[in-house]
Amino acid sequence: MFRFLTENGNFFENIWQAIVNFFSKMGSQIDSLLKEVVNFDFRIMELYETFIVPLPEIYKILGAILLLVILILGVISFIKKALKLFIVLAVVAIIAYVFITFV
Repeated sequence: MFRFLTENGNFFENIWQAIVNFFSKMGSQIDSLLKEVVNFDFRIMELYETFIVPLPEIYKILGAILLLVILILGVISFIKKALKLFIVLAVVAIIAYVFITFV
């Protein structure tokens, strides 16, 4: 019936492809613009060469260990907070279930 709208007769698939192509082109244009304006990779390498390379190796190793400890403690803290949130939500759900069931 709607075969005349597209060459292969699959109207919705062609609309979907047009939407996907639009966003992929827009994403690549934004990416190329940001590469020119921000130049993030060069700035990070410049900071590394300016501040990290001149340090002795022992300071680099100690800094890496310190960052690893901070990361591990942060993950543990996040897990503790998520567990507390889960417990609070479970208690609220149990109270709501009991209230709905018996009232």
